Amino acid sequence: MNEIWHVTKTAGTSYFWQAKWQNPGAMYHRANQISKVKNARSFSTKLTKVGGALLVADIALSGDIKPSHVINGIMLGMSTTGVGSIVAGAWFIADFGTMGVNYLINGESKGLSDMIDESSLGKDTTIKMYEELY
Repeated sequence: MNEIWHVTKTAGTSYFWQAKWQNPGAMYHRANQISKVKNARSFSTKLTKVGGALLVADIALSGDIKPSHVINGIMLGMSTTGVGSIVAGAWFIADFGTMGVNYLINGESKGLSDMIDESSLGKDTTIKMYEELY
């Protein structure tokens, strides 16, 4: 069960775009399920907003829209859903994990985002808006 679908006991699968999603019983049960993770959801919403602000700041300061900015923006958007948060979390762990491993081995903190941006694909698809501010 998540924000997109719910497997019911009798009627199969219910999706958020269906009218039965809005019936009082369904809304009551979803509210009970969501109340158990209310604090975690509130914290994750705040982290998503901070991540979005940092992404916008990075684009503004660098003067470029890089492939890593696009990937991180997609991951921020996906993190607002239950299933997408798992994918976004895996990307975050892989990106920063690679950065940590590279720091221990090579002495430089280069993550997956940096590697994508420095690849030929990254250089070809980077959109230069203006000269960087830093």
